[in-house]
Amino acid sequence: MSEDERRIAMEAARAAAAAAAAAATAGGSSDAAVGGTTNGSMGSDGTPKGVLGSIFSALGTALALGTVVGGTGAAYLGLNYSLAEAEEATTTMRNMNSALTPLAETYCHYRRNIEDKVKEYTDPPSNRLLPDLQPIYREHTPFIRTLVLDLDHVLVYSKWTRERGWQTFKRPGVEKLFQQAWHLGYELVIFSDQMSAYVDPIMDKIDPNRDLCLFRLYRDSTQFTGGLISPGDYVKDLGKLNRDLKKVIYITANPNSIMQKENSLLLSKWEGEPSDTALLDLIPFLTMLQQHTDPRSFDVREIIKTYEGHEVVDTFKKRMSDRGKTTKGSPSPKTSRFGFGGSTPANP
Repeated sequence: MSEDERRIAMEAARAAAAAAAAAATAGGSSDAAVGGTTNGSMGSDGTPKGVLGSIFSALGTALALGTVVGGTGAAYLGLNYSLAEAEEATTTMRNMNSALTPLAETYCHYRRNIEDKVKEYTDPPSNRLLPDLQPIYREHTPFIRTLVLDLDHVLVYSKWTRERGWQTFKRPGVEKLFQQAWHLGYELVIFSDQMSAYVDPIMDKIDPNRDLCLFRLYRDSTQFTGGLISPGDYVKDLGKLNRDLKKVIYITANPNSIMQKENSLLLSKWEGEPSDTALLDLIPFLTMLQQHTDPRSFDVREIIKTYEGHEVVDTFKKRMSDRGKTTKGSPSPKTSRFGFGGSTPANP
């Protein structure tokens, strides 16, 4: 918007506000013109009170701006209120035959169009982000669990320097983790909040032919929790993977990316330390989970919930250490004989 347009818009907004204030103090039918109500819903100064009155005021200002710079500008200005609140206010205006009703309806129309367009970018493109398992694994399908891995700070670390620009480093043990998880019967899925242009070159180095990790999901498959002008996070909705959540494990270093915490495990955040062993230390956990629970019937969430709020590798190591300290044949009451915590998982 140019300076002239901004000045004209502000003058129009001030004029609309002045007109609304004048109508509010005129009483009688003028109260209805600005959405005033009876039965105690007016403030002592003669203006509508509460959320509804605030919306009326915002609609008047926003719509005055919209007549100058377009309906989209009006809808944008009114985003302090939800669409449902604006539609409720518009209905009340209509019932009171308010003079602002046509403008309010125009506002809601543009606001609805904006939110529909925004949802195209904030919501995943499908409720079935992955193809069905059966055609891939055939008779082995009942035994397959899905291991969903975040990329940044879990498998790789990227940094920028003036001298060398962007550099990406692999976390020690990435290839070993992929190989072991695949042999254990896990379906590997990369789920990143980055674009494919960032993810694919990295994954092509780690798993060039997609022999171990068949599927990669990118930012467009995440759920953005913010709005048009409000900040938010890119979260992973595991419920849209087209997989049985009893068999899904999500590993991340970013708690803000979690939607289903009952399926999610936190791994220590990696920032390039060459001595890190977290991925290698994760393999025994995945091994015990796969070998000592029956994938056909056991719900992994029963185990994952015992790790909520804790880093998975350190917690698993401590539980295994505690188990080793107990008398032989007498597991710790807080730790199962497989170190997972809680009751003893069923053997396959």
